[in-house]
Amino acid sequence: DLMHGILRQWNDEMVDLKIYDGNRIEEASLLFDSVQKGSTQKHPSLFSQIRTINFHGHEWTLLFDTTYTIHPLQNSSIIMTVIIGLILTLLFFGLVLAIQNTTINAKRIADTLTKKIQKSEAQVKKNEAFLQNLIHAMPDLVWLKDKEGTYLTCNSRFESFFGSKKHEIVGKTDYDFVDKATADMFSENDFKVMYSEEMHINEEWITFAHDGHKELLETTKMPI
Repeated sequence: DLMHGILRQWNDEMVDLKIYDGNRIEEASLLFDSVQKGSTQKHPSLFSQIRTINFHGHEWTLLFDTTYTIHPLQNSSIIMTVIIGLILTLLFFGLVLAIQNTTINAKRIADTLTKKIQKSEAQVKKNEAFLQNLIHAMPDLVWLKDKEGTYLTCNSRFESFFGSKKHEIVGKTDYDFVDKATADMFSENDFKVMYSEEMHINEEWITFAHDGHKELLETTKMPI
């Protein structure tokens, strides 16, 4: 009667309060149960809380527990939900980790390829500079054309023939520098080399544009 009077305002039907005499939770020492008809649970649930108090040298044990009983099937569904949630979380974490590793590996590969490309480009420039120096050092006229007869490069001796610098010759054809008859002769010999894919040698009189003098040259053309 004392406890019911104290707990008169106790309206929480979800919480059951049990008071035990001493520090043991057993049926023989149960003094009070807030659930009038007794608890449906014989043992404390996972949600229970136990408090031991000492009053004037005597111990009392208070057990707070839920009055809501979870059905085994409901409990299984909760456990399955937790397990599935953990699995999905692990899968998502694995996916994020895989993406991160892929990104790191891709960056490492890109950096490696970039360094190789830069090294290759530097080597190409070095080789090109060496080739250009070699060509310019030759006393003969040296030049290179594509299949359309467009000049790709030439040496200093050839610049004196056209009376123009290399950057003014590259990208142009013979028709931009000599008369049509001479340009036709050059083109005819070019085609002989391209179609036969063999070296061709001929003699030709040419006039140097830079000073107007003439020379008889033995011209050797070969496919590359």
